[in-house]
Amino acid sequence: MPATSSQGKSRPQAPAGVQRGSVGQSQIVDKSGKITEYWSEDDKCPICKTDRYLSPRLRLMVSPCYHKMCESCIDRLFTLGPAACPVCGQVVRKQQFSAQTFQDLGVEEEVAIRRRVAKLFNRRPDDFPSLKAYNDYLEEFEEITFNLVNKIDVEQTRHRLAQYEARNKAMIAANQQQREQESERQLQADEAAKLERHMRAQRVVAEQKLEREQREEEEKQIVAALAKGATIDEVMQERERRQEDRLREAQKREMEEQQRLQLYEQQLQDKSRVTTKTRPTGIEAEIIREAIRSDYQGAFATISNGADLTTVRAAPPSLGGLGTSSDGYVDPWLRPEWSSKESAAQFRAGGYDWQHQDVMH
Repeated sequence: MPATSSQGKSRPQAPAGVQRGSVGQSQIVDKSGKITEYWSEDDKCPICKTDRYLSPRLRLMVSPCYHKMCESCIDRLFTLGPAACPVCGQVVRKQQFSAQTFQDLGVEEEVAIRRRVAKLFNRRPDDFPSLKAYNDYLEEFEEITFNLVNKIDVEQTRHRLAQYEARNKAMIAANQQQREQESERQLQADEAAKLERHMRAQRVVAEQKLEREQREEEEKQIVAALAKGATIDEVMQERERRQEDRLREAQKREMEEQQRLQLYEQQLQDKSRVTTKTRPTGIEAEIIREAIRSDYQGAFATISNGADLTTVRAAPPSLGGLGTSSDGYVDPWLRPEWSSKESAAQFRAGGYDWQHQDVMH
């Protein structure tokens, strides 16, 4: 007999005797409903060796270091706090485990890295003065992603990514807000289209039912008219008149439906104009970039300890200072006008002998 394949399936069947929805504690589904949590009949926890045959409700989670283990092992190892991963030794937390969506964990890691980098590199082609500038931007994105995925100069790449985030923080936030607004509008449009399809299907069913009832009623009226002695020509003329009346009513309903649909689309467009945030123009974008660069350039880019901005008095050596305000400890609260018996008592309580210190001159 040929050997059976042990590879997981993208859409496997549930084990015998177990319903599809009961496998695992929950089936992770995204907002669109198109991505579900991956599982296979050959799943097996690499820590406790529990497989799906012994535990049909087995659910494997993925750690930040992309190693799988079952929920029982996660509760046993990480309930008390951060602990080392049993596979690689990296310190992880229980809250950092997530559901698996791809069969290959390498793909899972690359998708997570791309999603994380794409949150920062979220500019669009119309944000660049030329196509070459946009292509250079995409090349930088791919280079950073490639280094992180293949573990090439990881620390340097992360530092480079952090510098980019710091330089373009305002632009990233603005683009992210715009994307969220567009996603919200698209979600509303999808919901409206879904509702419209549902209502249209209901109307079609209602019209078919009404048409069937009218046809049955018409057949009864024809039989009754013929039974009363009416001629076939009279019956057919009456039937054509009723069909014309029904056609006019159907056309009237169709026109009303088109007007209602146009009004609904106009309302959606008006709402979109109200919620849409206009993108900054070239001059506005340059002003934003200058404001961001000002945080890292100029007089306030590197701030000293502020000793030259306030008038302070040097603390004597007996109080821990060196007697000068330039190269020793400076207590800005030690001033003659603030010295009193109460403060002297506080200094004595702290281990200093105020009576033998001359701090008033």
